[in-house]
Amino acid sequence: MTNMLFDLTHTLFFSISFIIVGIGIFLCCKYIHKQEHKDLVIKLSALITVLIHYSSLWYHYLVDKTADIELNMIFLVYPCNIAMWFLFIFAFIKNKQNKYVCMLGEFTFYLGLVGGLIGILFNENYSNTPSLKDYDILKGLLSHVTMLFGCISILSLGYIKIRVKNILSVFIGYVFMLINGWFLITLFTKVGIDTPNIMFLLEAPYAKFPWFNIWTMGLLGFVLMFIITASYEYFFLDKEERWYYKFIKKEEQKNE
Repeated sequence: MTNMLFDLTHTLFFSISFIIVGIGIFLCCKYIHKQEHKDLVIKLSALITVLIHYSSLWYHYLVDKTADIELNMIFLVYPCNIAMWFLFIFAFIKNKQNKYVCMLGEFTFYLGLVGGLIGILFNENYSNTPSLKDYDILKGLLSHVTMLFGCISILSLGYIKIRVKNILSVFIGYVFMLINGWFLITLFTKVGIDTPNIMFLLEAPYAKFPWFNIWTMGLLGFVLMFIITASYEYFFLDKEERWYYKFIKKEEQKNE
């Protein structure tokens, strides 16, 4: 797989894409301050991502006079499908200050960040067909780029904050992913549809690394997330705002 990845075309694509995303995030942080403009950025990135995802239907119908509906167009088959639709839902909810909407934003940010990077750097479709002349490959990569931009914007535009407590939001989202995966696998099995590797529940995403499955990815992800968020709180927040200080305070109040 990796032999097809990181060729010149792929390297140029993700290098230019990351530069554009970085510049876009920088410009948004520097010049966009009104809330309605921030909301517009999120909405546009979410809408563009969905349109690119489905654009192959229009492309193939106009060019080939026929178009096949892919499974991930009507079901949440992969983590990035969930990130895309959660970004869309978050973007168009008016009250983003709501506790549960914030939790949705937190999960979407982390899932979209990791999923977007993996989907761009280790894109399985590109590894099988290493050419941007294939529209299905191109639109798959582009949709990951716009999704990555939108999910990072959730943080950079101030909708959420990096905190250790984000782990709860991600854990709930992780459980949702597993339940969704089990449901679809059961459904497809009952109706006789060939079941893809939904949410990587059937097998590891990379055959060479069978130990790197959905369970070890989840465990490793939560450990890394705790290290990163706890380190952020330690270096950038006052002591009173850190997770362990708040935990100690709550325990002291219980014992009073």
